[in-house]
Amino acid sequence: MFSPFIFCTLGLFFALKAYKIKKTHLTLSAIIANIVLFLFPFLYMIGGTVIFGV
Repeated sequence: MFSPFIFCTLGLFFALKAYKIKKTHLTLSAIIANIVLFLFPFLYMIGGTVIFGV
């Protein structure tokens, strides 16, 4: 569950480097996807606490 911290950080780094080289829709979507996947564990834990109250 916490592997996105490692992999999305690396993916975000490479996506930002690619975006600086060539600004395309694919690199912008890669940046957004990496940010969403990086935040997923936090949102999952907060959502579980709000919904189930554990």
